[in-house]
Amino acid sequence: MQTVSIFPAPTAAKAPPSSLRVPSSLFAIGMAVAGALAGWQDRMRQRRALTLLDDRMLRDIGVSRAQLAGEVDKSFWQR
Repeated sequence: MQTVSIFPAPTAAKAPPSSLRVPSSLFAIGMAVAGALAGWQDRMRQRRALTLLDDRMLRDIGVSRAQLAGEVDKSFWQR
């Protein structure tokens, strides 16, 4: 007796067409850009947080108001 299945036989997954594949170098570039953006955002957040510190807190971390002003005036991409 022959059995008949209503379900198709499993097949191996097919790779996407080459036009849809992202080259690994493009992926690496995207990851580098994402990392740079995250670093810039983190720097901006930290500089904003420094402006909230009072003089006592600044003394505790060894930063003067002049140093703070110099740090806060930097552009987001500057270290």
